[in-house]
Order: sequence, then structure tokens, then C-alpha cells
Amino acid sequence: MEKFLRKLLNLPEKKPKPAETEATVDPWNQAAAAAKNVTTQKNNAAWSPVEAQPRAKLWHRIVRGLVIAVLVFFLLAGMRTVLFPSKSTATAPAVPSTVYFPNVAAGGVAERYVSSYYTWDENDKDKRARALSLDSAGGQVESGAFGWDNKGKQTVNSTNVVAVKPESDSVGTVTVRYTATPYKLEKKEWKPQAQQVRAADVKIQVINDRVAVIGTPALVSIPEASSAPLTDQNIMDDPAITESTSEYATTFFKAYGSETDVSALTAPGAQIAGMGGTKLERVVKWTVLTGEADQRHAVATVKWKLNDATTLDQSYDVTLKRVTSGQTERWQVAAIQGK
Repeated sequence: MEKFLRKLLNLPEKKPKPAETEATVDPWNQAAAAAKNVTTQKNNAAWSPVEAQPRAKLWHRIVRGLVIAVLVFFLLAGMRTVLFPSKSTATAPAVPSTVYFPNVAAGGVAERYVSSYYTWDENDKDKRARALSLDSAGGQVESGAFGWDNKGKQTVNSTNVVAVKPESDSVGTVTVRYTATPYKLEKKEWKPQAQQVRAADVKIQVINDRVAVIGTPALVSIPEASSAPLTDQNIMDDPAITESTSEYATTFFKAYGSETDVSALTAPGAQIAGMGGTKLERVVKWTVLTGEADQRHAVATVKWKLNDATTLDQSYDVTLKRVTSGQTERWQVAAIQGK
């Protein structure tokens, strides 16, 4: 009734007293309102907490990605090589097979063969055949074979290789200059005649690691020094040094055969031991070849006296070295090996 009268009279509503307001509030409703207010604030916040992922999982993903990328790269590169092979391939320059031809060994065999081939004696026909058999590719040679008619007598006094012309690593031609002494039968005695200087080509082939002569030598004109093809083995002879060292060569080989210590006759630093117990008959051939200023190559044929009845010719490759002492100089043996 009081509310109706106030409303009729246009009076404001009566406000309750503070004590009455606190008494009329329900504590359960108040707690529920507070909880609702907190939930509303959380929903209306500018950001919300999110659970962080472990750092290790991110690193594993990065590594896995890199591995996959590398595998894909190599797979694509391999497929490109197979499908589109490169046409430009670098190749090493070809080395001529002729550089492997044994120049020195071929020259030694050719010299010996020329000496055997152009030496004959009708009173000892088998001697020539035995000598030729040493270096013939076919082995045993019969007496009177290879063009000789089994008549007359001739000896070869010296031989020199003047040219080596390789055709491959195993075949080549060696030109040998030689001095021959023909003999004439006068009153049942052979008389030496004027010496003749000639040249011959000898075909050489390496067969089963053995240097041998194929075919027969052929007489050719003597090559001039200016036109003779030189090789890296310096096979041209040097007459001046050959003559100046010939006496020393005899002294060296005499000691080399009979003694074991030859250090007094060899170049400083040379490691050469003598044979000991072998007597030198004579140096059959001694030739020094052209070459460097302080080192030369020489070839020697030596006749050893093995016993009272037997002698043996042996060939050697010799390295000479120039040795100086004050105002004097001399050539001495620095190395030696069988030829």
C-alpha cells in the first residue's frame, strides 16, 4: 500500500537501510556471481597461455629436413649423369710407344751381331755360326748361313752405333758403323789388306724380354754426323775422350778383374767392387760416347783369361765421371754393368 501511494503521489521509492541490505543478500548467490565474473574475465583476455613444445622436437625436424634435401639432391644428380652423360672428358696425352724401345740394349746387340756377321774364316766356319746364334731370334745358326759363301777371311776390328730408329716399343732398326780388315791368301798365308769402313742396318726386336736380331744385316751408306738421327742415349762416339782414356780403361779393367777393392781407380762416391781372381788378357774395344759435360757413357769389350787355355770376351756399359783436382782433371769410372 505504501508503494502504491508513493507511486500515486509521484514520490521516490523508499531505500532500505544498510543492515537490511546485507541481511537480504544470499551468500551462495554471491559466490556463484564471483566465480562467473572470473570466468568472464578469462574469456575476454587479450591472450591466453599455450603449452610450449619441447625444443628437441624442433631440432629433430630441422635435421630430418636437411637429410631429405641432401638425398634428393644426390638422387637428382645421379639421374642426370645417367640420362645426360657429359660428352667432354679430359684424357691424358698419348705417349708414343717408341719411347719404350730399349735403345742401349738394342745398340749393344746390333754391334755384336755386325761384328759376328761380317767376320768369317773359311778354316773355321763354325765359329761364325756360333757367334751369330747368340743374338739371332731363330736361335741356332748353321755354318755358312746368312749369305756367306764359306770362302775367304775377314775380321771386324771396331763397331759403333750411329743411329737408332725405333718403330714401336719392341721393334727398331740400328745403324752400325764398323771397320773391317779383309785378308788375302798369299803363299798359303793370310795377309791383311787395307781396312774398310762400312755401315749396316740391323733389325732388332724384343721377344719374350730378350733383345734379338731378326732377318739379316744390310750394307748401307755411312751416315754423316749431321744427318744421323741422335737419340737420348747419346750414342755418337767421342774420339778425343776415347783416346785420352784408353790407357786408364786398361788399368781399370786389370784391377777390376784381379782385385776386389778398386776404389783408388773409381770416381768419388762410386760403389764398385772388383771381381777378384780374373786376369785381363786385353781390352778389345773401348769407346766413349758423346754426352753431358761432366758425365759420359762408354762401352767396352774385354777379353778375360779364365785359365791357361780359355779366354772369354765380355761387354760392359760404363759410366764415366769427370773428376777435378786443382788444375788437373781426369775421367774415372762411376758405374759399370754387363751389357
